[in-house]
Amino acid sequence: MITKMSSKNRRFFFIFLSFLFMAIIIIFCINISQSKQDTLLNMKSFTTKESGVLSLNKSDYIVSYSSILEKGAQLLTYDSKGNIHQQQDLKAGQKIDNAVKWNEVIYYLSERSNRNYSFQSSGEIYSFFGLPEIYGTDRGLGYTFIRADADYMFLSLNIGSHPDFSPDQYSNALIYWNKESEKQNHIQLRGYLFSLFVKNNKAYVMYDDSDQEKLGIYVIDLATNKLVQDFPISSQNRNKVASDRYFYTSTLYHGQCCVLFHDQIAVTLDDGNGNPQIAPVIRFLDISNGTVKYEIELPSGFFPLITEVYLDKLYVFDLSGKVIVINRNKEIEREYELEQSEAFKQKLADNEGVVGHIMKHKDEVLVLYDFIKEKPLDRNREIHRYDLLTGKLNAVTPLTFKSEREIVHFFPLD
Repeated sequence: MITKMSSKNRRFFFIFLSFLFMAIIIIFCINISQSKQDTLLNMKSFTTKESGVLSLNKSDYIVSYSSILEKGAQLLTYDSKGNIHQQQDLKAGQKIDNAVKWNEVIYYLSERSNRNYSFQSSGEIYSFFGLPEIYGTDRGLGYTFIRADADYMFLSLNIGSHPDFSPDQYSNALIYWNKESEKQNHIQLRGYLFSLFVKNNKAYVMYDDSDQEKLGIYVIDLATNKLVQDFPISSQNRNKVASDRYFYTSTLYHGQCCVLFHDQIAVTLDDGNGNPQIAPVIRFLDISNGTVKYEIELPSGFFPLITEVYLDKLYVFDLSGKVIVINRNKEIEREYELEQSEAFKQKLADNEGVVGHIMKHKDEVLVLYDFIKEKPLDRNREIHRYDLLTGKLNAVTPLTFKSEREIVHFFPLD
């Protein structure tokens, strides 16, 4: 039976509803706040503040000195004349030789450890880790590359055939963040990951699955974190001379053997052994299905290191300082060499000079020459800056610090 509510009871009822409504609003706001905190915690949960500060002001380079077999590194800031501004030592990290700038922070990657480093514009130093909740913070699992592209930063964690994490196959984990959410995401993939680029919110990832003698391009939908396509690349050598497959190039310089060039995938391949009888090639693949649209054979004796797109053209750099420029019609438009005096060429020959690192920076190409005839503590090293369009030498920066660590890497700050 339904009875009428008295005016007094109605008043108490509406007061109760008001309090209930206010409680719901408060709980909703707390949940929103907690959601934001969860995002921040997710962003910060893989970072640890380090002691010390590395001031980047008025410096032109960060230079790292690290080792393949030993943990730790020495970080120095230099100006363009070779003057040392500051030194900061790191206790962990191993083979620290790959870096990007993303969100105004410089991230340095450790190739043989899960502990990496970031440098804030304020000078503060942080350790950061890939999937520490799975792999821990100081496991001997390193990285194959770090890339920043289209509001994302990517790491490739080299899991290998690990008995705990990937017992039945060789695999890597692609770990990535987006600028807006800054949440960490990842997907484990078969094979060794070499390079990637982003197009239409999809990551095109170059891989080599040696277990299956297979190489190709994985396509990852970044919105769903799903593998949506797999484009196999024929590894057959067209001439079938001394080898029946190609391997990737540019592996020494991390993530620059696969690029987007006029809406096609450009991949650089060679035989992996520097055999002058087998010419390296650049293949251009249809981005929708991976079919080969065109192939350019590079000159014999040209050993490609990295590929870069600049002003609508594809630049390919090799070990000896040669550069090949390819236009949008897939034609070799010109070839030139980075400027080297006869005295410097002799210095390279006498002191076993090698390219320790090479990168495109704005409208220049920067090369670190490491003279490896002597033991690391007695070696000379120099950074040369060249005009990208002409190859003309713009500047030389001597690296005067002497270190027993054999791996040297630089990152420009200008």
